[in-house]
Amino acid sequence: MLNETFFCDYQTPWDRGLLRTDTLSKAPLLSLFKNSKAGDMTKNTSFSTDLHHFFEYSDKDLTEYTPVFKGLQAIVYVMAIGIVSVLIVLVQKAVFLTFKKLGNRYINIMILPYLHTLNVLTPVYLLVMILRSLYYPVKDITGQYFCYFVTYSEVFIIFYVQFQTFFMTLYRYICLFHDKILIDFGLHPRTLAKLTAFGHFVTSLVTSVSIILGSEPTITEQSCLGNYVEMYQRNGHLLCNEGSNYR
Repeated sequence: MLNETFFCDYQTPWDRGLLRTDTLSKAPLLSLFKNSKAGDMTKNTSFSTDLHHFFEYSDKDLTEYTPVFKGLQAIVYVMAIGIVSVLIVLVQKAVFLTFKKLGNRYINIMILPYLHTLNVLTPVYLLVMILRSLYYPVKDITGQYFCYFVTYSEVFIIFYVQFQTFFMTLYRYICLFHDKILIDFGLHPRTLAKLTAFGHFVTSLVTSVSIILGSEPTITEQSCLGNYVEMYQRNGHLLCNEGSNYR
């Protein structure tokens, strides 16, 4: 087994080659040791010993860390998602039956698009959760653009859900306490509901885009694209302190 110092104390550009079994190559590693920085490190006795042990290993000796579940853990996880999916269908069916009994209401203009959006995207998220737990990387099956779509739409949905209550309350507040404004501007409650629903969508979209542009790639995106191990590159010191599966 490689000494922990080999991974934690010597952070160099070829760390990724050590951590990714699919890109492991000893020849490029040797060439990197010829540069001045790597050459200085070989003077360290402990490092040289670890290097010697490393070349006794083959690709099969290094296990790639992935989010894939195995055995009973995978079975329980997939079954849990299946049960949740059935419950979602039952609840949504009851909700739409209730809307049908209540008849046409202006506020439904805000609620129904919200529910339809969730009903379209939720099965996609559940499918990705199953794929991610059984296969790595998911992009080999779906393509990388699907990974981006799932990640970014997930951020949008988070804010879309969070803002829903606010905009519904805003609509009711205007109708109840500022109906004179509607009369002065000649706004029908139906028109106000459409404007509020549009404002809800735009606010959620702008907020999510701002978050996406100003943030690092999420673990969901990295695992879907096959870069899950690269999280080590940014947070290697945490993994070394807490223990990792890379050794």
